[in-house]
Amino acid sequence: MIENIIIIVFSIIMPVFILNNTIRDCKKKKKIKNILKENKYELITYFAMVVGFIIRLINLEKMPNGLIPDEASAGYEAFSILNYGTDRLGKSYPVFLISWGSGQNALYTYLLIPFIKILGLTKFAVRLPMAIVSCISIIAMYYLLKNIFNKKIATIGVTFLAICPWHIMKARYGLESNIFPNVVLFAILFMVLGIKKEKMRTFYFGWFLLGLSTYAYGTSYFFVTIFSIITLIFLLVKRKIKLKNAFIAISIAAFVALPIIIMIFINTFDLQEIKIFGFTIPRLFINRFEGNCSIFSSNFITNSINSFITSLRILIIQDENFIWGLTYWYSMPLFLIGAYEAIIKNSKYHITNQIMNIWFLSAILLLFMVTPGIIRINIIMIPIIYYIILGISIILELYKNKRWRLVVITIIIIASFIGFIYNYFSTKYTGAEFVDGVQDVIKYVDSLENKNIYMEYNIKEPYIYVLFYARKNPKDFYSTVTYFEDVRVQEFENVKHFDKYYFYIPENIEPKENNAYVISYKTYENLNVDSENYKITYFEKYVVLE
Repeated sequence: MIENIIIIVFSIIMPVFILNNTIRDCKKKKKIKNILKENKYELITYFAMVVGFIIRLINLEKMPNGLIPDEASAGYEAFSILNYGTDRLGKSYPVFLISWGSGQNALYTYLLIPFIKILGLTKFAVRLPMAIVSCISIIAMYYLLKNIFNKKIATIGVTFLAICPWHIMKARYGLESNIFPNVVLFAILFMVLGIKKEKMRTFYFGWFLLGLSTYAYGTSYFFVTIFSIITLIFLLVKRKIKLKNAFIAISIAAFVALPIIIMIFINTFDLQEIKIFGFTIPRLFINRFEGNCSIFSSNFITNSINSFITSLRILIIQDENFIWGLTYWYSMPLFLIGAYEAIIKNSKYHITNQIMNIWFLSAILLLFMVTPGIIRINIIMIPIIYYIILGISIILELYKNKRWRLVVITIIIIASFIGFIYNYFSTKYTGAEFVDGVQDVIKYVDSLENKNIYMEYNIKEPYIYVLFYARKNPKDFYSTVTYFEDVRVQEFENVKHFDKYYFYIPENIEPKENNAYVISYKTYENLNVDSENYKITYFEKYVVLE
């Protein structure tokens, strides 16, 4: 309750800077009618931001109710680095996390460290940075649109982004790859500001952020490379920058991304890990770049075309989401209108609009390269939203003198938003991905002394939840861990045992004094056990037999 009150107050205060002109007019004691008329865009922007912030921040601990393995992993790695200087496998300050064996991006983990220092290792602490960064991205979108177009389109953009289903959902859980589109958005904002205001330091900072984005998600390796080449060539041809500026920009991005570049070489050519200045550039147990990128496949052309078609289907039909769609069901015509306007009629707008077109083109090329999935192609979503916003602005301008049509459009947008919010906040996120009901049982069995704990392997990577909720010393993990030799799920090394924990149930469950068994209710109901021989403790979703 207290957290939500703080969040609401924060959401009201954070965007107040938008109202600078409004506050100034109030101090001048202008008439209310004149203040509202002269500052209508600022007022709409402010209220849209407040609504957007609250939706992304409120009840983070409870919704989604489950914690996905990647969230737990990123959170525990941050806890481990903070308190012990290593990840869970004993690697000191890794630039890329080995995690599951095939790797996990490190940027979000390092961003988590101060939050876990202050709030502890909790679900709320793991999700809060993602929600805050997503709120900042709404502000970034406002200034990007304002500088490329005008204040009116910026207001429309903020309003739509604030209620966009994809942006809301990605903001509300700590999947580390979800930060990638945000970092690229920040990078491009600074590039646009640097070009428009002719401030090269601002422009260079954008390239620093672009280099930093390579630590956010593996798809950045292809995207950043293509985007950088096309953007710099375009700006040189248009004489917006000099060759010296292009060299400095790409050098900054490459220098920031250098550890990632070295990591790719190490794992592509099967080299040894490198430790330098206390940081580790690791060699992964499994190289998943080959599995997730069609360029490494034997049927490159066929697989690339299939990946592209499947990815397009996801984006057009929006079938990886609720019935409301990733950007609402009505958005595709708006996207087409906006894309036509921004790409075909680009001469009408500031030249920096072309940077967004290059972002879109680079993301389209990425669709050919990666295994389809809305997470893997998340970098295309911001330019899609950008075009939808431009499409909305064109429709509103077209019908500005036909108020009843504007009323109908407004009703459709508000009704869709309310429907999405009701659907989202009334859904229980459970199952193999969003895991709940394990915290209390893990804390209970961890308190049992001199016992071997056998846990049923009925959720994805159960060991990570033990590390997360029991706050284990990473040395207890990496010094004792063993893996299943005959079972591997895609790119995962499946943990069989560490410390006192065994992630399987023996064929014969026996009431031994030094054993405890954690099983689901379904498994318990199918077991023929004599309850008189066990101490049985019941939890929300599990039963503990001792």
